[in-house]
Amino acid sequence: GACGCGVADTDRDNDGTPDCIDLCPDDSNKIEPGLCGCGVIGDMDSDGDGISDCNDQCPSDPLKTEPGSCGCGVADDKDGDGYLACRDDCDDNNSDVNPGAGEICNGIDDNCDKTVDEGCQIDQCSSLDPLHCWQRDDCKWNRNRGKCEEVTVIKECEDLDRSTCRQRDDCRWDYRERECEEKEKIKECSDLYWMECWKRDDCSWNRRRDKCEEDD
Repeated sequence: GACGCGVADTDRDNDGTPDCIDLCPDDSNKIEPGLCGCGVIGDMDSDGDGISDCNDQCPSDPLKTEPGSCGCGVADDKDGDGYLACRDDCDDNNSDVNPGAGEICNGIDDNCDKTVDEGCQIDQCSSLDPLHCWQRDDCKWNRNRGKCEEVTVIKECEDLDRSTCRQRDDCRWDYRERECEEKEKIKECSDLYWMECWKRDDCSWNRRRDKCEEDD
């Protein structure tokens, strides 16, 4: 037989391998201990990290074999900046962001104090050139005036009162209609017929020339 003369071919675990050559005679799932020993079903590696589940304290976390400071499933310090993601590092993917970092004016919370760009001096719209003006949501470049203005300052000419209208280079106050109009909408005197000319306080109808002319 398999075990030789004088030795019974006993198979206690009924796995088909006689006890004399079965290194796990009481484990029907194994005939040798493997990495995890007899009595442990297979040498499974659930997370595929190369470490069997029996020796892996984080069997479902491929990045860890032991809990560490933050536990399984959470990286302790992915960006290597010395701060833990589970405690005080608000962005463990960026080593420049952590509680020990200095706050700079970049639109993010660099020092993880839940406040963005604290202490930063935000330039006034009026001090910006066209490129930086267009990068700001709260500013808008006024082409007619050639300057950057706050969005709240720029209004349509028709929404302005006389005083504000006269201060704007792109608007003009129509005294007869008593309303503010955009300059490009106001025709030149020479382009007006007599009825339109008569309504304008800055134009006069020249009867001899039969045309509208701008007042001197």
